Amino acid sequence: MEKFNLQYSLKNIPIPAQIQYQKQMMFRSTKFVTSMKWKVFHTYNPLHASNVDRVNTFGFKSNNSVPHCNELNKLKPF
Repeated sequence: MEKFNLQYSLKNIPIPAQIQYQKQMMFRSTKFVTSMKWKVFHTYNPLHASNVDRVNTFGFKSNNSVPHCNELNKLKPF
C-alpha cells in the first residue's frame, strides 16, 4: 500500500484569523506572567502566603491581583 499526502490536516482544524490569534496570545501570556508573579511572591514570602485568611470562594479562582514584590523591581527588562 502506498502512502499519499492530502496537503491538509485530516483533523479539519481551521487556521484562526490573525486577530483571534493575537487575542489568545495576549491572554495566555498575561496569564503566564501573572502565575509567575504569584510564584515569586509565594517563594519570597512563605509565611505571608500560608497565613492569609482563607475566604470561601465556592471553588472559583480568586480575582485578587498579585501583591507588590520588590524583588521584581530589581529585574531589568530586555
